Order: sequence, then C-alpha cells, then structure tokens
Amino acid sequence: MIELVSRKSVFEKLPKIGNEIHLIQKSMYEDCFTETGFPLTKNQLFELQSESDHLEIKNVLDYDFELIKVRSNINYSYSKYFKCIANQLDNLLSETKTENFYIISHLKQDFFHAMKSQYKNKRFRKVYSKLENKLKLGSYNEAIKICKNELIDFLEILNQIDTIGAGVPEYILICDENDKFCFYFHYSREITFWFFSKEELFFHKLFSKHNFQILS
Repeated sequence: MIELVSRKSVFEKLPKIGNEIHLIQKSMYEDCFTETGFPLTKNQLFELQSESDHLEIKNVLDYDFELIKVRSNINYSYSKYFKCIANQLDNLLSETKTENFYIISHLKQDFFHAMKSQYKNKRFRKVYSKLENKLKLGSYNEAIKICKNELIDFLEILNQIDTIGAGVPEYILICDENDKFCFYFHYSREITFWFFSKEELFFHKLFSKHNFQILS
C-alpha cells in the first residue's frame, strides 16, 4: 500500500519528528542572517520561505534524542550495492515490527526537483522513473505513507536518489509510524539514524546482527 499524505498530517502523527524538522528549518532561516547583512537575494529568501512549513509545533514532552551513523560492513559491487543495502536494511527493520513508514523531506521540496535539473543523466532518469511509477506522479512535495511490504523498493530508490546527484533534499527521512526513529541516506554511503525513545539500545544489537558498522 502506498498512500500520498499531507506533511501536516505527518507532523500531527509524529510530533517528535515534526519538532526536529521545525528546528532544522528554523536553523536554516536564522543562518541566512549575519552581522554584516542578509546574504541571500529576495528570490532565494522567497524560495526558502516557500519550502518551510511554518509549523505550529505541539508541545512535546522532553524526549531522548540520539544520532547514530552506520555503514554496511559488506563490500558490495556498485551494480549490486543499492539492492543489497535495501535487503540488508529491510531485514533489520523487519525486527522492529513496524507496519507502516512515512517518507518526508526536511523541506517542502519537490521529490522530483533533481530530475528536472539533471534530465540528461540517464541513471538519474532511470531511478526517478521507478519513483514516478510508484507514485503515479511526476511532481510531488508532500509526504508518502507506505506499508512494510513496499519498504524494500523505496529503500533502493531513495538510496540511489541520494547517492547519484545534486539538487536532492539533504534529508529525505524514512520514519517509523510510532515516532520512535527515522533515518536517511548520504551520498557517502553512510546512513544516519535518529532515535527518540532510547531505541538506540535496541538498534545497537540489530546493527551488529545485520552487518552494519557504527561510525559515530
């Protein structure tokens, strides 16, 4: 099952993740200002404002937040890398008993923006065609809800998108439905996990069991 949902509904469902996204957006906005003036053009400012959610964050009780970066211990060839990592992560995440996941960017950006700017890149077009077939859309900037049976395909697609090209949102978060953890891919082949409920203690065992090396 794949369901297109609003970003607002995800923030209401996952207030801890919503809070972290709010902090990222706030930090990006504040970083635009310096003592010497405002470094962005009006168009750049307008773009940043349009990509922000202007969230009204719910009061979230103090929660534990832990960040852990991991990388696969297995040396896959490039041709097999994305599919094998998807399988490796899928096996790990199956042990969390999570039935549904949400996919959301830290900014309200078009998931297909990079494809439009790099349309001549054949590998990029190929992987984005997979996403387009999944969503039945060629432009989308809200959020996606998927069941665990769809997870492995999206893991492969999103990892390729984050690895291949520029113009991709820095954080495309894959979140569990219970607001306990989320993670995202890096072009460097690292994977960053955010934990909100002391889940890192449980995941340490899973990382070791499923051949992931903890980097930090």
